[in-house]
Amino acid sequence: MVIEINEEELQEWAVNQIKKRMGDRINTLMREWDWERYMRGAVDKVVREKVTDEAIQTVIGNVDKDSLIKTISETIAIEVAESLQN
Repeated sequence: MVIEINEEELQEWAVNQIKKRMGDRINTLMREWDWERYMRGAVDKVVREKVTDEAIQTVIGNVDKDSLIKTISETIAIEVAESLQN
C-alpha cells in the first residue's frame, strides 16, 4: 500500500485546521467574556477621569429639587400601588 502525500493539499488542510481552531477558541472566549464587568469598569474609568467635583456641583446646583422629589415620590407611589394590586 502506497500513501501519496500532496504537499499543497497537506498545507491547505493544516491552514484550515488552524483557522478552525482559532475560530473555535475566539468563539469560546467571546462566550466566556464578562461583558457586564467590562462595561462597569469602562464606565468607572471614564467617571474617575472625566467627572470632576466642580461638574457634580454644577449639576446639583441646576437640578430642580422640588420637581425631582415630586417625580421620585410619584414613582414610588406607582410601584407601591402596582405591588398591592398583584
